[in-house]
Amino acid sequence: GLECDAVFFCVKSYQTPAAIKAARRWIGPETAVVGLQNGVGHERLLRRAFGPARTVLGICYIAADRSGQFAVTHNGGKDVHLALHGPNRPALEKASAQLRAGGWDVTIEYSEDTMLWTKLCFNAAGNPIGALCGAPNGELARDPALRELLVGALKEAVHTAKRDGHELLYPDMETLIVKTYPNDSRQRNSMLQDLQAGRRTEVDAILGPLLAAAKRRRLPLKLLPQLNGFIKRLERSL
Repeated sequence: GLECDAVFFCVKSYQTPAAIKAARRWIGPETAVVGLQNGVGHERLLRRAFGPARTVLGICYIAADRSGQFAVTHNGGKDVHLALHGPNRPALEKASAQLRAGGWDVTIEYSEDTMLWTKLCFNAAGNPIGALCGAPNGELARDPALRELLVGALKEAVHTAKRDGHELLYPDMETLIVKTYPNDSRQRNSMLQDLQAGRRTEVDAILGPLLAAAKRRRLPLKLLPQLNGFIKRLERSL
């Protein structure tokens, strides 16, 4: 039949409902369903569609650039993190085996929430600034003004996430982002690639959860709402 051992969702967060509909023909009762997407919110859609036992959530630290319509350039990184969550261990083991067989480095996380919100904070800091300035990751870390914006946005994101009750994987995320970004000197982040290609961005899935958390906790934010507004304005102009 058409049923697969594992199906990987690597689409934009807002494309998840359509992808679920399109992928159902390949997903059987024993298929591992793996969400490797940015932002927060897609996990609820996947779990609702396929149940907690089949659903595995993950994040990627991989630099890839869509250099043409049918061309992707790998600019570095092989790290995939997958989360053990409730009854999904068999699906997790199946997905891990598939990824490792393909040459990817897989780390198992034991808190899905911590894993997702850690990546969310990194994306919320770097993606909008890189997209608005047309700057690759390395430039965000090298240029003093851009680095100040990057660190400021990250501090807001981390503070908001923690105040909203989300633990994060790394105690010093500021040092980590400034240290790792120069390693991706050529990498255009996904939000920048979307804008340059005239596509809708994932700003709602990346900045939206942080802005909602700040509103719930009555936290004053300066940079993140401005970045969200600028990205939305650029989207409307496309």
